[in-house]
Amino acid sequence: MGAVYRETNWRWTTFIGCWTTGLTYAVVTLFFQSGTFAQYPVQSLGWTVASEIALGLTYVGMKLASPGRQRHQQMAHEAH
Repeated sequence: MGAVYRETNWRWTTFIGCWTTGLTYAVVTLFFQSGTFAQYPVQSLGWTVASEIALGLTYVGMKLASPGRQRHQQMAHEAH
């Protein structure tokens, strides 16, 4: 984390910390739930779907907030 902070800023460092922790949690949850699916199918399916939705929403949020998208929208607006 210190290297990321030195190379970027506190916002990017915070994002990286949250992203890696969240991604790790989602992967471990999916692994655990796949192992207990036979015992608790409804709960395992619920956690699996919730993890997939959280990852998907995070991905969409990152795409919407990307600097490249903002630059592209600004260039399109200036062209009109």
